[in-house]
Amino acid sequence: MKIGWHGVWVAGLLLGGCAAQTNRCAVNPVANLQLKFDDAGLANIPATVNGVNATMLIDTGSQKSELMQALAVKAQAYLLSGGGQLVYLGVAGSGSEQVTAVKSFSMGGMTGSQVQFWVIPQQRHDAAKAAPDPMSGIVGIDLLSSYDIDFDYPDKTAALYDMAGCDSIAFPWSGTTAVIPLKFGEDGSIYMPVTINGYQFTALLDSGASNSFMPQGLFKQSGLAASVRGPVAEVPSRGIDNAEITASVYNVNSMSIGGVPMPNPQLSVLPPPPADDPRGARDRYEAALAAHGSPNDLDLQYTGGNIMTLGADFLRTHRVYISRLTQQAYVPQ
Repeated sequence: MKIGWHGVWVAGLLLGGCAAQTNRCAVNPVANLQLKFDDAGLANIPATVNGVNATMLIDTGSQKSELMQALAVKAQAYLLSGGGQLVYLGVAGSGSEQVTAVKSFSMGGMTGSQVQFWVIPQQRHDAAKAAPDPMSGIVGIDLLSSYDIDFDYPDKTAALYDMAGCDSIAFPWSGTTAVIPLKFGEDGSIYMPVTINGYQFTALLDSGASNSFMPQGLFKQSGLAASVRGPVAEVPSRGIDNAEITASVYNVNSMSIGGVPMPNPQLSVLPPPPADDPRGARDRYEAALAAHGSPNDLDLQYTGGNIMTLGADFLRTHRVYISRLTQQAYVPQ
């Protein structure tokens, strides 16, 4: 689903990252992020909101950045006048949130003012979690889309680069580098080519998903279902709207991202919403699949069930530099 509003970093956040008056940019990040991984293998970073310490999930799959309601209250964030509400679509329904702004937000040595967030209602967060977790907010693609991003999960770090005025990249490593073509959605979302058992897909890069997955409709329509082993496990989880879902986990013979292989690859498959869902999510899901001419076509907007998701399992096993400047990803070999 397309979100109409996107958060913005103010000019104060753009602290530099390119050598002045040069075409080839030096390796000079505007933010150095220290990553701490939760039990699901997702990366969190330390941040401050109006001077209050926060733990933020780095989530390239989220179109918006969010604060937990408890943090918004503690940090004395204020609701924007006339800001309205965000409508979101989850696994089995929809809901709404309010927008807020903070006087100061800092992460990795980079600070901005009047940064906007959506507020996650406390009851929705609590219901979606089996146990309390330390996450107090989400840094989404709206706040990341102005930068090149160097994800180095193996080293527990990430870096943001301001590439304004640059025409090439000086990589922060030496040696052979694999190149992966990228496409970007209107909201800044990152899409990568993925091949599984010889079947080709386009995947949304989602650092907020612990593992790679695809909807059951795509799994079957593409022909991939006939080539996999399993399921080897059934994993229960919850979606953004607290709907309980059970993912089927399959072993796959091979998975590569733009030619870069994944070690010991597995794929989770999500079932469609229940047919008796009173909120009509199943109808929307089926309509989206029917309207999609081929499951391998690239739709740059979220359509409720026909795009694969490439999760943090890829980032945990590879260093990945995402460049909006060149519209390519780079992986040191």
